[in-house]
Amino acid sequence: MRPLCDPMHGMSESVQWQPASSGFCTLNIDDVVALLSSFGTTGGLIRNHAGDWIVGFNKFIGFSSPL
Repeated sequence: MRPLCDPMHGMSESVQWQPASSGFCTLNIDDVVALLSSFGTTGGLIRNHAGDWIVGFNKFIGFSSPL
């Protein structure tokens, strides 16, 4: 579990992965853009209902915007 912080408002929220229902999979994705270079990358993974890794990916996007 990792806390998410909001520096503007001083609030935080705990986030924890929850498994999918039996017979289903979960897709988790994330991306980032570097502040100085504006280069972005993305990645993700698919896990089964037990949390076992099935497949993952990552991709360099190049020049991009957070939006």
